[in-house]
Amino acid sequence: MDGSAPLVAIVPLKALADAKQRLADTLERSQRQAVTAWMFARVLSACHAARHVDRVLVVAGDAAGAELGRAHGADVLVELRHGLAIALRSADAALGDAAATLVVAADLPLATGPDLDAVCAAGVDGPVVVVAPTH
Repeated sequence: MDGSAPLVAIVPLKALADAKQRLADTLERSQRQAVTAWMFARVLSACHAARHVDRVLVVAGDAAGAELGRAHGADVLVELRHGLAIALRSADAALGDAAATLVVAADLPLATGPDLDAVCAAGVDGPVVVVAPTH
């Protein structure tokens, strides 16, 4: 990533109704949705603050997530099928001409623009940088 090619940050977001199921014993659905929306908004702010990010694309799992993404200045693609791999394939298909992409998890509320820029800078040494592999 030398900064000459446009970079698109892809932020996958599950359907808000399914947000943070692991916390169901502790938080009501509306509380889980509120926490998810808060984290998501902070991630989008970090993406917009990153110098290397030219565009932000949210792959939303439902209309509520899509609305939230648009409210925070992101382009939105709705993908109703479940799963991260499906969301990323949909984003890749929509961004066929993108020179570079950065996948940013929607639940990283402490991420900042400079953090994302540091990840992008790590891409100078190779075509792929994996910060936190997911299974």
